[in-house]
Amino acid sequence: EYMGVLLSPAPVAMFLSDWQKIGLALTTFGLMFLGLGVLMMFDRGLLAMGNLLFLTGTAFLLGRVRTMNFFFQPARWRGSLAFFVGLLVLLYGWTIVGMVIEMFGALNLFGNFFPEVRTVLCALPVVGDYFRAFFDSAIVVAIGQRISWLTGRVPMPLKGP
Repeated sequence: EYMGVLLSPAPVAMFLSDWQKIGLALTTFGLMFLGLGVLMMFDRGLLAMGNLLFLTGTAFLLGRVRTMNFFFQPARWRGSLAFFVGLLVLLYGWTIVGMVIEMFGALNLFGNFFPEVRTVLCALPVVGDYFRAFFDSAIVVAIGQRISWLTGRVPMPLKGP
């Protein structure tokens, strides 16, 4: 307990079903394998395992119908296509090319979550000011504008304190 706030993950686990808990674990392992694959000079086996664990974990976490709706919405066809083509290219053996294509797809699929992550990070009690200064720096703003141009997204107004 820190300043009256319970820091145990137990409250979060109370609201998840057993399938969602398994999905959360698989997604976490998938992200860890992806990180290790990049650190190990784009090791094909680690990257492939990370991708498969991430996709399986997402399916378990969201459920079959919501996963299909997420990946196969007409508005997200470009991101889904790039993500799965990147996965196939990676499995074929061209790891760096596959990861670049996959990152383009991931930016298209998960780009809507970045403003929410920014808001949460900027609202943190001790380090929020540092995150706010980082996100407001000219370099980060320029990178965000280039990414939004590349992915075809209109930049959303930034929320936050």
